[in-house]
Amino acid sequence: YQRRVHGGWALTMLSRRNVGLAGTCNTIGQTAGYLISYILFLVLNSAAFMNMFRDEPRSVGVVSLAGFMQTCGIIYLMTTIWVALFKKEKPSDETLSIKEAYLHMIQVMQLPSVLFIGWVLLTSRFPFAPVDAITSFKLMDRGVSKEVMGGVAVAVIAPLNILTTALVGRVTKGVNPMTLWARLYVARLAFGFIFPVLVWYMPVSDGTVPMPFVVLISTVTAIQQIVANTMFVSIISFFAHISDPMTGGASMTLFTTLANMGGQLPSTLALSLVDYATLKQCGPSDAEVAGTMAAAEEQCITVFDGYYALSVGMTLVGIVWIAFHYKHIVQLDALGTLRPDKRAA
Repeated sequence: YQRRVHGGWALTMLSRRNVGLAGTCNTIGQTAGYLISYILFLVLNSAAFMNMFRDEPRSVGVVSLAGFMQTCGIIYLMTTIWVALFKKEKPSDETLSIKEAYLHMIQVMQLPSVLFIGWVLLTSRFPFAPVDAITSFKLMDRGVSKEVMGGVAVAVIAPLNILTTALVGRVTKGVNPMTLWARLYVARLAFGFIFPVLVWYMPVSDGTVPMPFVVLISTVTAIQQIVANTMFVSIISFFAHISDPMTGGASMTLFTTLANMGGQLPSTLALSLVDYATLKQCGPSDAEVAGTMAAAEEQCITVFDGYYALSVGMTLVGIVWIAFHYKHIVQLDALGTLRPDKRAA
């Protein structure tokens, strides 16, 4: 329900000329929230990372989970109360009842253009899934600590995402957000080749990765995140352009839900398939020979990591996907506000 209210706010608070900035506001808010609630907490909660800045090492970080949750809860309640008491809205001249709004949305969902948008949202991110869902685990397996990755996210990636989002907002508030999205899709596919190469050739010395290589990985990751973030801003801007203000945030919620499903399902599938694509050579399967079943399992050696095959294979699928869909995706920029009487694809 809050998502619908947020979407409706973006459509009615901003003028039609600036409604494309809804994607900018959405992305900056989500990036800042992710930074504070996840990355910043992991960094402050990590004793190993915080000991780098202490005179005397300690066994705990500076923030506990209980204290962090309590603080966030208080801030959330105070913000909600402030909005409820002090935010005033002008009544709209065009209003629909709940029944009319849902009937309106059912009719909109039957439009050929909306069916195509749904197809794009549900399938477009499958080629990115191996890189997005698995690369960070492979980097940690090769020696990059989670504290280092969290520190890079806090100090480099998150600020760059917020800065580029604000700059990209000038472009996406225009009338061609999907053209930008489609062009960046092609650029983002390149990381499906780049990251496997970096992980494959990552030098490891005494269980740690040399700092120059960590800087290289961080730089490539930052560029990849900027591209992904700009694509997100573009598509949210497109949702705002085509959503009907009469239905409030229902249209925005429909599209963002499909986009979220299209992001979560491929990641889950990639995590499931990577084991099937991995070749292992194991020792004796008889537990008595090794002593315990756990010991027998530890004798398995990875001959070929399925991450590499999955990343490259899905990237090739993505090249074929965008080749077939690029022209039709660009044509979506010609859509105006989606209403039941607009039957054109």
